Amino acid sequence: MYIGRKSSLFFLLAVQILMILSTGCEGVDELPSTQIVEENTQGDVSVVRSAPILQVSGWEPAQPLPAPIDMQGSESSSFITQDGQELYFFYTPDISLPEAKMALDGISGIYHAVLIDSEWSEPERLDIFSEYSLEGCIYADAETLWFCSTLGGDPYEISLYSARRENGAWVDARIADEQLNDVFQVENFHFTSDKQCLFFASAISGGEGLLDIWQAEWDGKVWGNLQNLGKPINSPQIENFPFLSADGSELWFTAPSKLGHDGMAIFRSKKQSQGWGEPQEIISHNVNEVSMDERGNLYFTHYFMDESDGIVDAKIYVAVKKDIGVTQ
Repeated sequence: MYIGRKSSLFFLLAVQILMILSTGCEGVDELPSTQIVEENTQGDVSVVRSAPILQVSGWEPAQPLPAPIDMQGSESSSFITQDGQELYFFYTPDISLPEAKMALDGISGIYHAVLIDSEWSEPERLDIFSEYSLEGCIYADAETLWFCSTLGGDPYEISLYSARRENGAWVDARIADEQLNDVFQVENFHFTSDKQCLFFASAISGGEGLLDIWQAEWDGKVWGNLQNLGKPINSPQIENFPFLSADGSELWFTAPSKLGHDGMAIFRSKKQSQGWGEPQEIISHNVNEVSMDERGNLYFTHYFMDESDGIVDAKIYVAVKKDIGVTQ
């Protein structure tokens, strides 16, 4: 749900406005209609539920995760662990609420589920802080949970934290160092498998556009050697939600669709001998926040819009890899 320095709901609304203004550009052919799954009414709002669009043949068509992951509300910001056994995500019973009210409802926050005999367990809310706060932008492995939180008090200003796992619970949550929060202004992020390199989105100066993907290296004491990934990854628009494959050969991220579809799309770039290759649009139509397990299954958020292009719901989808050997 949360993108980093500012609430993701605020950010995504701004992105939608930007994308509406930029549609209809020359050189984009008329696209086929997105598959309509259902249309219903929530109060006075007509909601069109349409499917994400898979642009390549290496995965099965994306499907929403069923109950118990699909709860009575909105789920987003999913993160699947590398072994595919744990799923973290942000849940709120009412996506229309201001973030300040979500922080006080005692329900909205990070939830965790475990895969048992091919079925997801009932999600449980992580009560990381005793004080009222709201958490999101998640990265987790067997030892450490990294996340963003509004614990500072301002629901529109959040910081990066980490917690350690002890007896199955996340404890000893503490704020990340000043370099990450104040200097680099880290938003959504992902570590390399060895934790020696951090890829993250940031709006700091020196970038290509509104929001860029950067990387920093750990020298054993501090994070440094800050680098903007530059072209072809970054553009004058928005690049966000970086994710690295376990072997570091693929960089996945979110950016405006280059194929003329609504809203944001999920892209993949393959590592070359020098830098990153030209990104390929993999999933289109109001999607973001991708993560991938060791089998190559893609977990991501799909947003549903009303007739005025406002965000009214969010669900977690999975695109199952057809064949581990397929790389297209």
